[in-house]
Amino acid sequence: MIAAALLAFFLATPGELDGIGTPSTTPFVAPGQLFQINIPYGWTPYTVDKDPNAIQFKNTMRGGDATLIVRKFVVPSEARPRQLVLNAIDQRLSRLPRFQVMQKRDIALAGQPAASVIATYAFQGNLQYPRLVEQIFVIIGTEAYSLYFECFEPQAQQYAGELNGMYASFQPRVAAPTVQGPFAVPDDPSTPHEPFKLPDPRDIPF
Repeated sequence: MIAAALLAFFLATPGELDGIGTPSTTPFVAPGQLFQINIPYGWTPYTVDKDPNAIQFKNTMRGGDATLIVRKFVVPSEARPRQLVLNAIDQRLSRLPRFQVMQKRDIALAGQPAASVIATYAFQGNLQYPRLVEQIFVIIGTEAYSLYFECFEPQAQQYAGELNGMYASFQPRVAAPTVQGPFAVPDDPSTPHEPFKLPDPRDIPF
């Protein structure tokens, strides 16, 4: 089970995130100016096959197989971040082997209301390879952004500071272009995303 201190890192409030970052970061603007985010040293952006609205960031310097996928998609005007979290759990996350929700919480991202879920699962059902995941949803008008982080759970602590720095720097729909970082060629094709389906609202406390 992840330590309480680590949960505090991953579930920091917007005020707690201010000023958190890493000494060496590079501003990155996604194609089409979908979003901007500061990339810490050692993280590499990749295009996502068959999804032009998604960018995957991988840490190529350390172990733990850490990855962050940022994806934009359209939602109904009545959608709310909590509903997107519930939809993600129902439609995808709950299918992971030995999936267990650790915490759900209302937060803020880029100055907007957002919702987060932190969970663990066993990679290919093997308890010796536990994975930690966090997925955040934020909605701006009828556009939603998903920030999905995953890594080897025992090594999650070393990524907490960098991850929170990336969260704090995230800005959707950049107004003016800046230097766009280079892309690496995807090392494997991604599976298509399931069609979005708005779940029935449920009163589940976060």
